[in-house]
Amino acid sequence: ATIPSEAPVGFFLKSSPDTASNPITFRCSESGENWNGIDFFSHKNNNSITYCHITNCGTNDGYGENDCLYIRNGSKLTLSNNTFGPSAYYGIAVEFVEDLVNVTHSNNTYTSCAAGNVYIEVGGTYNGTEYESGQVLNDLP
Repeated sequence: ATIPSEAPVGFFLKSSPDTASNPITFRCSESGENWNGIDFFSHKNNNSITYCHITNCGTNDGYGENDCLYIRNGSKLTLSNNTFGPSAYYGIAVEFVEDLVNVTHSNNTYTSCAAGNVYIEVGGTYNGTEYESGQVLNDLP
């Protein structure tokens, strides 16, 4: 399934054909154009993004750098078997590094994320390691 988007947009998928042979693709509705990506904010349990391609992200629309996935303060999320990118900025941006305690992840890949794969907006300590604000990582810790 492919879900084109013109920013801004909101959507809710209750069930999906999220399998390796039938991934969900999120992309801009305009061919060759970038879009703002997914801005994720939910404190509910059982949120997941699985077998998705979030692609052609990153615009400078006056609201900052838009990534394939922006994980907001305190969000609870499981990420598995996803591809992030290409992106004009980052694959994933995390608002507060301490909030990663609520994020589990496995088997995600990054493709051509121009500014880096993972961006930590506000640093701090997570899992015994100190991260700086503005730090760029190869993957989620």
